[in-house]
Amino acid sequence: MGVQDEESWLEAIKSSENLKRAGAWYSLVHDDGSEEKFQGSHWVEKLEDERFRQRVFDIMDEEIIMKFDNRTGNAEDHYTLGDE
Repeated sequence: MGVQDEESWLEAIKSSENLKRAGAWYSLVHDDGSEEKFQGSHWVEKLEDERFRQRVFDIMDEEIIMKFDNRTGNAEDHYTLGDE
């Protein structure tokens, strides 16, 4: 799984309960319960906001790094293989 560039971070957190999707719109859920709406085409632009970027880092840490470190969850939830 590659999470080395900002464009791939959205794909990395798509399975998180802290990211909601409705059509072309996404909502990033912050720790305080507030939601920040954005369109996928503005992802890299949204990452310029420090609060938004930090929340993405927190979600990646919680949803990917810690689960893999603890061997919990299903790796297939975070990426696809083959022709999918």
